[in-house]
Order: sequence, then structure tokens, then C-alpha cells
Amino acid sequence: MAEIHTLVIDRLGQHGDGIALTENGPVYVAGALAGETVVAAVSGDRGRLVSVEIASADRVVPFCPLFGRCGGCAVQHLAGPAAAAWKRDLVVAALAHAGLETEVAATVPAHGLGRRR
Repeated sequence: MAEIHTLVIDRLGQHGDGIALTENGPVYVAGALAGETVVAAVSGDRGRLVSVEIASADRVVPFCPLFGRCGGCAVQHLAGPAAAAWKRDLVVAALAHAGLETEVAATVPAHGLGRRR
């Protein structure tokens, strides 16, 4: 049974879920962004976003009317520059995890207003 909690989102995970660090471990909340305070229905380590109490400055209105229903995009509600930085950081973290050190340039927008997965 899910319990309602107010959570502060610390960062975005590799799949685009907001991650809140709690005394019981991380809670992953789809649709939440780093820096936000949200209300979520929490069951185990997963939370279902109920409301955003304090929104991130990087929160934008998704450009696709199906966002959140079709499952094709993870972060359309994240502003373009912040989404690009998040993607770049995923690459940097993956390379570091593999023990590889290299310079990683900024991402290159190649999709226009297309998917953000």
C-alpha cells in the first residue's frame, strides 16, 4: 500500500526519474525534476507523482500532447539546456564507471522537437 510523502528531489536518474534521498534509501519518482519538492505516493523505492509543490526553474510544458501517456519520452518536461546537460552527464558517468577518462563535448541537438529518451 502506497504512503503519501513530501519529497525533495536530489537529482535525475539514468532513466529520467527524479531521485529523492530518504532515510529508507532512494525513492524514484517519474515526472519529478532535480531541486523540486513533490508529493508522491510511495511504495518501496518507487513513488507516483501526485503534485509538484515547488517546481524546478528548469520545468517546462512538454511539447508533445501525448507526453506522460505514451511512454516514449522521459524528460520533455525538462528545459532543453538542462536536458542536454543531463544527457552529457550520463555519458560522462558511464565512461567513468568503465574506468575511461576522456573529454566529453556538449551534446549536439539533432532531433528538433522530437523525442527525448
